[in-house]
Amino acid sequence: MSKSSYRMYFSLKLNRPLDGNEMISPGGYEIHTKSGKNYRFDFLETEGISNENDRREIELCCKNPDYSYENTSEITSDLIRDIDSFEDFYLDLEGCAEDLEVLSIESVRFQFFEADKVIYEGVSNSIINKYFNRDIELEEELER
Repeated sequence: MSKSSYRMYFSLKLNRPLDGNEMISPGGYEIHTKSGKNYRFDFLETEGISNENDRREIELCCKNPDYSYENTSEITSDLIRDIDSFEDFYLDLEGCAEDLEVLSIESVRFQFFEADKVIYEGVSNSIINKYFNRDIELEEELER
């Protein structure tokens, strides 16, 4: 049996469209499982496309897991089913104007496959909303 791999898909909603010189670079994730363990991982390649009806919405696909991360090879479809929340979901907005804001991260979906055949797909908005909302609360606390 060949080694399974996975991809992660998610959508971003921005406060305004990106201009021609701006780019968002996602990368560096950590999940917390219901069984109490954390797993850090990243991907070597990310592709994104703006929604032609609303250019503030961007769909992203992260693929080719970076196996230099210690836990990457431990991430399986069973482990994804056990995700409780994201502890880290890094988005690099470097090179973007200061007025650019990420309003939401939605539709986080993991897809596991072997030889181009999907063997598991998991979707969860709640796992990212726990992280995203906590991050906003943290920023508001720091501003006080």
